[in-house]
Amino acid sequence: MECSSLVGAEVGVLKGHTSSALLNGIPDLFLHMVDLWGPNKFSKYLQTGDQASRLTKEQHEQNYCEAKKVTKFAESRRKMHR
Repeated sequence: MECSSLVGAEVGVLKGHTSSALLNGIPDLFLHMVDLWGPNKFSKYLQTGDQASRLTKEQHEQNYCEAKKVTKFAESRRKMHR
């Protein structure tokens, strides 16, 4: 992790588009990107109706790869947490 004057987190990254916008718009930001990027077995989350709660393991892996790809330009300023 580089020394940065501003540290933030996005929880629920999915495909990384918001993370990309944050990293692009705030050059001094170090961003922690937090997402399960995997099937969620917690029934209360499934009951929310959130589309991400019903994705397959393969779809989650595709989303992880997409998030990694769209934030690659700032890979020294981000850490992805699964």
